[in-house]
Amino acid sequence: NLSLGGNYYIYTATDSIPTPLLYRPDFDAFAKLQLNYNDKFLFRVEGLVLGRMAGAYEANAEGGFTVTDTLPLRYGISCEVEYRHNKALSFFLRGDNLAFQRYYYWSHYPSQRGLFIGGLTYTIPTKKH
Repeated sequence: NLSLGGNYYIYTATDSIPTPLLYRPDFDAFAKLQLNYNDKFLFRVEGLVLGRMAGAYEANAEGGFTVTDTLPLRYGISCEVEYRHNKALSFFLRGDNLAFQRYYYWSHYPSQRGLFIGGLTYTIPTKKH
């Protein structure tokens, strides 16, 4: 299964909400590939790109706003492998930000360069009536 998508955002100002909006990207785009092998192994790879975002702004003399901090374009690559032992039990390994990019979700709050998570999921079986 291959999915591609994206959005381009146009923000408009109102009296109570100035533009640009803080921490809202100009655009986003993604590509996702999912592979299911015999309902036992699931593989996922995802790429994401987020456009530039305003991180801070100040009021100017004309009554508008001037951007004082801009967060740059960022991209990420994620991977996941899952093994389903049976309907109730599965094991997984996830990797996020595999490009080891140092980007910011919020101004001056950096993300982790690479994040790996391993675990299991267990569903408690219930009787059907």
